[in-house]
Amino acid sequence: MKKFLFILLTSLSLTMSSKAQLPDGSIFPDFTLTDIKGNTYHLYAWLDSGYTVVIDVSATWCCPCWYYRSQHHLDSLYEEHGPKGMPNVKSSTTNDMLVLFVQGEPTSGLAELYGNTAGGAVLITPPCGGADNPYSTHTQGNWVAGSLYPIIDDSSKIYSYDVSWHIDGFPTIYEICRDRLVRSLNYGEANAEVLYGLKEADCPAFAPSTSIDAKVIPYAGSSYFICNGTPTVAFQNYSQADKITSATINVMDASKTVVATQPWTGSLSPYDIANINVTAFPGTSFGGYSFSVTVPGDSYAADNTSPDSIFSIYDASNSFSIPYLENFETFGNLYKYQAPDGFTGLDSYWDSSGYYAYVTVPGGGAGNILIFDNYNLGYYSYFNLISFDTTAFIFGNYNSQFAKADSLQFDEFYAWLTSYYSDTLDVLVSADCGDTWHTIWQAYESKLESVAAPTETTTYLPHVGLNEWKHVSLDISAYDNPNMMIQFVSHSSGNDYIAIDNIKLTAANEAVPKINSLSGEVNIYPNPAKSLATVSFTLSQNSNVTIQLYDELGNLVNTIHNNMDAGPQQLNIPLGKLAAGIYNVKVSTDNNSVYKKLSVMK
Repeated sequence: MKKFLFILLTSLSLTMSSKAQLPDGSIFPDFTLTDIKGNTYHLYAWLDSGYTVVIDVSATWCCPCWYYRSQHHLDSLYEEHGPKGMPNVKSSTTNDMLVLFVQGEPTSGLAELYGNTAGGAVLITPPCGGADNPYSTHTQGNWVAGSLYPIIDDSSKIYSYDVSWHIDGFPTIYEICRDRLVRSLNYGEANAEVLYGLKEADCPAFAPSTSIDAKVIPYAGSSYFICNGTPTVAFQNYSQADKITSATINVMDASKTVVATQPWTGSLSPYDIANINVTAFPGTSFGGYSFSVTVPGDSYAADNTSPDSIFSIYDASNSFSIPYLENFETFGNLYKYQAPDGFTGLDSYWDSSGYYAYVTVPGGGAGNILIFDNYNLGYYSYFNLISFDTTAFIFGNYNSQFAKADSLQFDEFYAWLTSYYSDTLDVLVSADCGDTWHTIWQAYESKLESVAAPTETTTYLPHVGLNEWKHVSLDISAYDNPNMMIQFVSHSSGNDYIAIDNIKLTAANEAVPKINSLSGEVNIYPNPAKSLATVSFTLSQNSNVTIQLYDELGNLVNTIHNNMDAGPQQLNIPLGKLAAGIYNVKVSTDNNSVYKKLSVMK
């Protein structure tokens, strides 16, 4: 386990809707809608009959909606699991799911559903050729032909349902269980097998209790806490008629020891949800926490406890020691995020495995870097900034109580593409677990710019063979504590990428290295390695070379000394006695130090 914390905070564009999709685990509002054949569907009546309901809310002009529809995943789901006796449902059906297509564009009608150009609709061809504009006169084709499940175009009601269902984009696919709780689905992964598997895993197979049943709601809060745990947990009154007036929440660690108890009183009606803020408690371990709900007279205990490992607590016991280096060579394999404009990954160059396409890093070699994708964020109308997106990376927690942190160093890259607006980068430090942040550096325009780029509208990345990075060193000695945190915040003006590499925290007794004292790039191979790794580098003069290995907690586990002549060099590092994990390799000469990350496998 890598013992440092990475958090991403993003704020949505000011021009975007303030509503988001219904949160997983929330109650879906009841509805009664009529399909294009005159059949009426009352949601809660179907749920009370034991069915799980899947709703695809799409628009006829929507290209991704049309593509998903053409995969026929919902057709298969309806055929195999739909209500017995309904049209197009197989006689062998499991008889436990209902599928509905809902036209979510209030100004579109039957003409667009049928792909009818005679009614004023314009048929877009090819279907996904880029003309994907939200106009009521556009349609991707005939949505009715070949669709097996009911289609709803209830234009008198759909606008109000778009609002109450929190439809913030098309397609939106919801799966609603018989307990009336909803899950929002990714249409790219919502095939029939996945949808039915989610229903089997998440939806209760039993009816609500005739007396009292307190059922835990899947944890949807923060997956981490700094210094003290303050989770918000929830339970549902899964009862047909009786109210719940008191309950006790117990939080357990990985050993099932109760570490926090929170009483609750109120009046919880059937199907309603109680959200409980647990009073702050110190962590006894890094992860493996769960919670349970106890209610007098509970008739069914099997749904009273959450799964393990619902959140983690970062404190001094699992903080990362100083000195510390993050060069992102293995970073992408551990984390991902959703940026303000909605895409997933560190940017469009970061693939599903978390590996950033090679670019030129400080020193001239090739490797991974951290990107703020400002080029694809922000929006302009002539010279007026309409939207302003912010992306923030928070790194921590670092224990600088004993090995006092003296400086924060990093390399940054930015090419200012236009003269109208510049992106901005802030660096902040927290000494109180993230409650208070202190801005220690801010840069924009010429202070941020590391390389002059031609005026153009395309992105600009580091070029091979050119030194286009700027090195920054900041004093952070005033913020030493057992849980120090560092934050990098990019304020986008829609200009260009900001890149960060080689984030380093140095100890007060560690001299700041001189730049480029080692000639060329330091490399480690193979990486990952099992029993032996080789460090290769070039010396510009005869030097006393020291190689030190630090484990994830910053403990020194091996040291190799050698006097070496100028020129290309190699040193072998035996790894046979080391445990599997991530190690920092420090290569030092008389006047310089370079850190590299090494992954050891067994």
